[in-house]
Amino acid sequence: MTIWQIIIIYKGHNNYAVFLEHGGEVPAAEQHYVKAIELRPTYAEAHYNYAMLLERKDPQAAIDHYKAALKNLPDYLEAHNNLAALLHETGDLRGAEAHYRAALRIRPADPTANYNLGLLLQAKGDEEAAEQHFAIARR
Repeated sequence: MTIWQIIIIYKGHNNYAVFLEHGGEVPAAEQHYVKAIELRPTYAEAHYNYAMLLERKDPQAAIDHYKAALKNLPDYLEAHNNLAALLHETGDLRGAEAHYRAALRIRPADPTANYNLGLLLQAKGDEEAAEQHFAIARR
């Protein structure tokens, strides 16, 4: 099997999983995400997509897959944002803040990261910094 055939196979599993998930076939989608990751453990997009599927079902596994996506693609803005939001929800404010700030290093005007970081800073009592991030998010 050539490298191109392998690429087509693992990307195919990921893309088919996305299709299945959108069609409501979550167990089948999960199997295809797992297969894509087995075929290419460094495939950040499959880790990211699988993490999104897992967020409600198994937040810790979702966190692990977001981290795997970021290990293989450190500038994956959406993975930083989603991981930060999940860490925020699970009470890891330090980790959440670090990933919101990582997202902002990639795209300083990102409205999602700015808004969510604003919420986190507001919860920590830093109203002035929170308002700065809210203002950027509103632009």
